[in-house]
Amino acid sequence: MSITKVKAAVRERDGFRCTKCGVSNEDHLATHGKSLHVHRLTPGSVYTLEGCVTLCIPCHVLEPKRKSGTRDLAYNFCPVRIRPRLAAASRERVVHLAQSFAQYVNDALRMRLESEGRWPPP
Repeated sequence: MSITKVKAAVRERDGFRCTKCGVSNEDHLATHGKSLHVHRLTPGSVYTLEGCVTLCIPCHVLEPKRKSGTRDLAYNFCPVRIRPRLAAASRERVVHLAQSFAQYVNDALRMRLESEGRWPPP
């Protein structure tokens, strides 16, 4: 399930209210201009229904955060979306680089064998 879907499900499960102070999503939107936050109970973990709660901004600020320099696991597994034309162009470049590298290796091998007197092969 994507992060967006998990966050929506957590907000729905919690009745669109902060689990600490009980402010509603409508009041939060009017006051802060943003929806309620979804807080991970274990900082830096993956977003799951069981591991998240809905909080307002003032309550969220008081919660423990991920230490700086540690990785955020939630965003390590997000798929990268590449536009089809860019993907095709990248694929062509990779194939070209692979062919160029193969040619380079073959040329280097041939030069080495020539220097040792073992080229052309018998």
